[in-house]
Amino acid sequence: MEPVFKLLSETDYHNLNSKLDRLLAVIEEKGMQAQAPLGKWMTEKEVQELTGKRATTLWKMRNKGLLEFTKINNKVFYNRESIMALMEQNKRRAFRLS
Repeated sequence: MEPVFKLLSETDYHNLNSKLDRLLAVIEEKGMQAQAPLGKWMTEKEVQELTGKRATTLWKMRNKGLLEFTKINNKVFYNRESIMALMEQNKRRAFRLS
């Protein structure tokens, strides 16, 4: 079967783009809502992205008792407050060279 090409009027083109934009907005909104139920908990991937740490580093921190976590079916979730507290403990004040 050969591909079929159809030309759209400028109005139809803008209407199609508008519909696609609304569809993408709904998909993005649903994706963000899907993460919301965890609330208190962050996935290991989210923590890695936030901190820039590898899974092995996070594992070591868990074993040292630095991070609160839970494990369900071999998937690790971190307590959001624990991660934020660790970030606060390690923050440094910026200084200016004069």
